[in-house]
Amino acid sequence: MEIEWRQRHRAGYARDGRHALARFAGGERDGYFLRRALELLRSYTESPLAQITDLQTDEVMVRLAIELYHQLHNLGFYPQIAALWPLLAILAQRLPDPAPYAELVKQRAIALSVQGANEQVKALYGALTGSAIFARLSLRMQTDILTSAATWQVWAGDLHEGERLLQRCLTLTEPYLHLKTHTLTDANGRRSATYSIPLWEARAYALNQLGAVAFFRGEFEQAAKHYHACRQVFLAHGEAENLACVADQSQGRLLLHWRRADDGIPVLAHGLAIRRRRQEAEAVALNLLYLAAAHLECQQLGVAEPLLNEAMQDCRALEHGYGAVLCHLYFGQLALIQGDVQATVAQWRQVLALLRTVEMPLVELRILVCYLPCLLYKGQWRLFVAASRQLIRSIRRQRLGPVTVWRLAWRFGLRM
Repeated sequence: MEIEWRQRHRAGYARDGRHALARFAGGERDGYFLRRALELLRSYTESPLAQITDLQTDEVMVRLAIELYHQLHNLGFYPQIAALWPLLAILAQRLPDPAPYAELVKQRAIALSVQGANEQVKALYGALTGSAIFARLSLRMQTDILTSAATWQVWAGDLHEGERLLQRCLTLTEPYLHLKTHTLTDANGRRSATYSIPLWEARAYALNQLGAVAFFRGEFEQAAKHYHACRQVFLAHGEAENLACVADQSQGRLLLHWRRADDGIPVLAHGLAIRRRRQEAEAVALNLLYLAAAHLECQQLGVAEPLLNEAMQDCRALEHGYGAVLCHLYFGQLALIQGDVQATVAQWRQVLALLRTVEMPLVELRILVCYLPCLLYKGQWRLFVAASRQLIRSIRRQRLGPVTVWRLAWRFGLRM
């Protein structure tokens, strides 16, 4: 009787999992549905049934997790992903195909990176790329994971190691650049989850992150070339109104920091429209921030402020620390332009408080660099010292030399 009960219970999980997969494939993205599906995954992984291998049910649950991941990530479910995905990875290790396991590990690493858990992320990527499983993966999957690991390295401050991995990705994808592959997407342009992205897409992301490496070093002309090359790959594969938003956001951010904000506004606005259609909440919030900052640079305060308010609301809902830092940074700039020094001080103290737990490259702290002389002029000595210390920490973390620091300061332009 006990065996029969277990079989029925397991069959129920499998049936519910397939039903959830069918609803997701049909385009359902309702928050209630996503939470119910997440609860189904949690319930199965914590039940005694999960201790006994059943490849069919295990595969259904793993597939469901991989399908749900991007939507959950976009909605800020980082803690849930970080906690639940290790249990799902145990199920995936039982499957004959190593790709689902590798994908779950990568997804967890990305969620942890948003939370600033850099040591855990480093351990996950290191263990995965150094394992026997990695050698069994397809070239597409290997390239996808290397690109993901390289992206983390770049934004965590190790530009040299990130650049090395990105160049490796370009070498691996070069022979397949013109290979046309058909990718199934939904009405909003989002891919149905596969366990690896096409090689041309991995190449585009590698070029985008090489642009970030140059951007962080103040080599803006070189960054622009990489971003243009990234966009050209997307255009060659019919992604002008879809994945090209990746290049749009990067190019727009570059123009903002290059003191060419007027050129960046239409680029960022176009990318934002695509991000909204794709329902990518995290990317929408960041794109809103850069667009608001571009309007601030053009003294269009009435346009910038509602964009900042929307971005702040999104970042709070997502618990997105990186975006929250940028929100307070640009709200402080807005207040300073309006002549409210005390509001600026309050906002920038929030920035410095958040940066105790959030890593951010020096280039993203452009506003603090620009307005350091202004803080002295306004008599804000304590804030000047605290901001200077933070900038020094960012320089050390990224291992930026004096020439790079001077190049960035010159690019930004100091303000009184």
